[in-house]
Order: sequence, then structure tokens, then C-alpha cells
Amino acid sequence: MSLRDFLKANKIKGGFEGNSGQLPKQQKRLEELTKDKKKGLEIGFNAGDSAELFLNAGVKHLTSLDIGEHDYYKVGKKYINKTFPKRHRLLIGDSCKTLPKLKGKFDFIFIDGDHSYKGALCDYEKSRRLSNSKTLIIFDDWNPDKNSYQAPKKVINEAVKAGLFKVVGKEKYKTGRGMLWGYNLNL
Repeated sequence: MSLRDFLKANKIKGGFEGNSGQLPKQQKRLEELTKDKKKGLEIGFNAGDSAELFLNAGVKHLTSLDIGEHDYYKVGKKYINKTFPKRHRLLIGDSCKTLPKLKGKFDFIFIDGDHSYKGALCDYEKSRRLSNSKTLIIFDDWNPDKNSYQAPKKVINEAVKAGLFKVVGKEKYKTGRGMLWGYNLNL
């Protein structure tokens, strides 16, 4: 049973924020980028679609952060625990407050949390210390469209200009939806 089937079986229907499950091309790219990674960090769990994807791709341990704004995260977490026992940890709260509590380094960091400039900047800055030169950083909701989320794009552009980030790939999936990935520099 998939996460989406589990959510439906638990009478959770519609009303979800955007998720990677809506974009097959993005799903494929995320699987390719993370299939050989052992330890990941996801900022923005929502219902658990990306967590399911990463764990299915072979990630051995995933830590997810979420604000807990939507109650369906509890049902998603129940599914993840049942399907991937002892491979997932979910921390609820503002990521700017929970990120400093994390220790160690991650093989990849998927940033899909607060889409305001202040929130995206905080997620990026506070996750830098959890990376090394080989940590893949993936920004969801990067997009060149003028009417889409501009804050993640601005944060990335500033980091590149400051010599803190190197872009190695980016894709646009449809209007308003895209993803960018690369590595932190000068750690």
C-alpha cells in the first residue's frame, strides 16, 4: 500500500499542499539524486510524499522537519513508521528553531519548508552546518517564473553570488514548479 492509498484508507482526502507526488519527472530526478545516499534531512514533511520517495530510493535514515500545520502529517508519519521501521525521525516545530538542535552531517538536504524569504534564508543558513563539501543540497520550488515562489530563488542567487553555493543542476517541471541542486562551498 502506498502513502496516498494509506491516507485515503484513513479518510484523508484532498486539500494537500503541493507535493512531489504530483510531478513524476521530479520524482524520478529525486530518486536518481538520492539513491546512493545513506543519511538525509528533509525540511518540510507535509503528508510524507518526499519521505516515502527517499526511503523507497534506499536512503537508510531520514530526518524530517515540519511545522505541523496540517493534521494529516500524523497519518503520514504513521504510514512511514509502519513501512520503514526505525529509518525515519520527524521533528515538529519551526525549522529555524529545530535545525540548531540537530547534530552531525547529512549526505543530502532537501529544502522545501517556509517559502518566505526570511524562512528560506533561515532554512539554508541553519542547514549549512549540517553539510560538508559532499552533501547534496536540493531546493524544491526553485523556479524561473516571475509569478512563482521568488524567495527560494533569491536565497540561492545570493548564496551563489557570495561564493557559498555551486549549482550543478536545475529543472522546471511546469509553471511555478521546479527544483535546483548543488553543493555548499566555503564550509
